[in-house]
Amino acid sequence: MAAVAEEKVNIQLARLGGTKEPFEIDLYWTVNDLLDTISTKFEIPKETLKLLCKGKMLNDKIGTKTLKSLKIKKNDKIILMNKPQIKKSKPKPKPEEATTSNPSNPNNANGMNVDDAIERQKTIQEIKAAAEKLAQRDNDGYDWNAQYYFELEDQHGNKVKIPDEQRQALIVGMTLHEKGKKFKKEKKYKDAIFIMNLAFESFSKVDRQFLQCIDNYGLLALEIVWCYYLDQDEHNLSSAGKWLQIAEFGLEQAHGKNMERLKQIRSQTNVGAASGDFIPELALYVRLNILRGIQSFYNGDLNGAQTHLMKAEMDMRKLQISDLDLVKLESMGFTHKESRRALRFCNGNIDGAINHIYNKRDELERKRKAEIKRAADRRLQKKYGATKNGKFVDLTLLDQLQGMGVEKEIAIEALRQTDNAGEDTLNLCLDPERKGILASTLYSRFMNDEFIWKIEQVIDVLGGAGIVSESRVRAALFITFNDVEEAINMLSQPTPTEVIELDRVEVIFIPYVQKRQERIRREREMAEKMRKLQEEQAKKLLEQQKLEQEQQNEENPNDDNNDQEMNDDEQQVPEQGMNIDGNTDNEVNEDNQDNDGDDNMGDEEEANNTKPMAIDDGVDENDDDVKKDEDGNIVEPKQRKVKAMPNPNLGDVNENDEDEEDVVDKLVDTFNPIGYTQPNDDDMKIEQHILDDLDTINDEDEYLDLPLDAEKDALQNLKVLLTSMQMNGGNGNGDDNQQSFLS
Repeated sequence: MAAVAEEKVNIQLARLGGTKEPFEIDLYWTVNDLLDTISTKFEIPKETLKLLCKGKMLNDKIGTKTLKSLKIKKNDKIILMNKPQIKKSKPKPKPEEATTSNPSNPNNANGMNVDDAIERQKTIQEIKAAAEKLAQRDNDGYDWNAQYYFELEDQHGNKVKIPDEQRQALIVGMTLHEKGKKFKKEKKYKDAIFIMNLAFESFSKVDRQFLQCIDNYGLLALEIVWCYYLDQDEHNLSSAGKWLQIAEFGLEQAHGKNMERLKQIRSQTNVGAASGDFIPELALYVRLNILRGIQSFYNGDLNGAQTHLMKAEMDMRKLQISDLDLVKLESMGFTHKESRRALRFCNGNIDGAINHIYNKRDELERKRKAEIKRAADRRLQKKYGATKNGKFVDLTLLDQLQGMGVEKEIAIEALRQTDNAGEDTLNLCLDPERKGILASTLYSRFMNDEFIWKIEQVIDVLGGAGIVSESRVRAALFITFNDVEEAINMLSQPTPTEVIELDRVEVIFIPYVQKRQERIRREREMAEKMRKLQEEQAKKLLEQQKLEQEQQNEENPNDDNNDQEMNDDEQQVPEQGMNIDGNTDNEVNEDNQDNDGDDNMGDEEEANNTKPMAIDDGVDENDDDVKKDEDGNIVEPKQRKVKAMPNPNLGDVNENDEDEEDVVDKLVDTFNPIGYTQPNDDDMKIEQHILDDLDTINDEDEYLDLPLDAEKDALQNLKVLLTSMQMNGGNGNGDDNQQSFLS
């Protein structure tokens, strides 16, 4: 029997509220094993568990993956986002409180106690707050650290530009609408109605001119009334006329009075897919006519109810698809979902359904590639760096400038300096003098030894300075924005275009590298000469000391008495201030003054010889043309102030305003670096409450998946009830009639 692999480690299990506790896991567990263990330990149903680790939700979607494959390791933190379960003893109900069926009792409303109601209200408020946080995040570069953001696009995938306040209100409404639909699928109808009412409040803040372009407003009102029906809410269902009026008005504004606007859009985007005047959005109008029939029944208008019933039945028949046709498409290799959608969309036409499936697949592939390109563009923008005000570089403007013949690095620098301002960018890129100042500012930022370790690393990897020059390496790092790996790839296997770029940029760095290498060579020569000079001086000093010692030995006979006296005198020198010959300091000074012409002359010559030798390194330290930074590196001259000549043909005027600041005067030497942070609390709330519910927000054909079972039951009930009322001559106003319909 094979042994089962184990790798048990301790992680930190954090609970909401700040508590942490060590928790032993096996890295070879699957996510489902972890969910089962935690569900058993904390007595929380597995399907309601919410675990978060490293910004990712651990749920059934990745249930078969092992914890090791998710790179979970020792001492990692896993957050249990469920509230702690507080076990309370159930008090015995008093006779007057035992009214669980009384809907007016707030403690028992919707069949939940006070604690559950408070928790439900808190969850809803968190959902609303998360939707508002998501709406506040714009994708124009103001928020570098946002994990998630929301963009509005039309049916062609183009970004919709509207005022920020309107955009936020629209996004909050759409997000809460999707959350409400999720509650409806879970049959939490009261929560769905509450959330959808919050979405309606947000939509109400949007100007009508924007609401007319989307059908979300009308669909939201229709969803609210349908939830009333599914929840068997007789009171609200009988008085839902205003919601149905809003639904009809909203759909008419978005689709046209007789859906002519919708038909035009369908004919342009899906030529030949649908036959005749068939519109697949009829599924929405089936539901609308059913609810209008119910409303007419409650108002006693049996004829109106019968009319709406007939419209709903006619539209329902158009949506029916043949099981045989569905099997045929599935036998061709198409999925059940694809086949059902295509047959409904094409009104049962098999050939049209096949074409529709292939068109949808192509459309999805285009969207996938567009998303990949968008992610690649965002990586490029992060590589290029932020502008002065922290925005992303506008890639569209960058492409336009490159199309006009502007070098890529100059165009990027101009956009960063001007915060993507088109007019100022053109002034910097097209005016020769301004462009020269901009280039000087850009290249001087790279003409130093700040990233010398990257240069040395690239040279070492490629085989040393004999294989690739420093100027070539600097050019590669400049082009790749100091990315070592990309620079190595560019230098080792350059494309023809990259060779041209490297040659062009290397020419700019060659003079600086030559000056730098010459300076380093001179510094090394100077250091070598200083070393040799110090060695010679030390050698001369030793020879002089040896000569003096020999002279002293010749003047003093080598006998025992003199040696003893000399030793005694040497011991008394510190106390009496006498020299080695037994004279006092004053006497020595007098002797030295008498011998100025002899000994001191030699001393002066020796002192002169000990001075450092002046070496000509070819660089004048006082020369104003040679400027150095704090590290002593030679840098290029600073930019000059230049004012462009006015051109009357372009509408310029000759102003003598000395205070007017030219665009080159606003150039900065450095930019603030991009800051990266870990996912924050807002990201966690968005991921917890919103993210998983937005999977279908981009699915424009979601209505084609409606099972229509509830609609069929509602039609049958309404038909039987109207037939019974007509036979009995009833008017449909009584409570019995309402109760029989809902049953």
